[in-house]
Amino acid sequence: MKTRDLEEVRREVEEIKDESGKVDKKIKPLVIGLRRWGVNTEFSCQGHRRSKSEALSFPSVIISPKDYRKVKKLISAFGGNSWILKKER
Repeated sequence: MKTRDLEEVRREVEEIKDESGKVDKKIKPLVIGLRRWGVNTEFSCQGHRRSKSEALSFPSVIISPKDYRKVKKLISAFGGNSWILKKER
């Protein structure tokens, strides 16, 4: 798999805006890494309390189903498991 220019990807991620602002600081390296390998992220969160009744206490990244194969290749190339890619029921 071919990688993209790291500085170009960093600039791209710095420009991402959503309803909460920018990409969270603690998840940004993962977002940059995935995008460098050609995997576009649709949502990311470093994990934090949104309100007293709602909390996402773990980091998460949502990718498009069209990029699942790319992620499986990356996980395989780096010797990890692909359990995280099992389809939600």
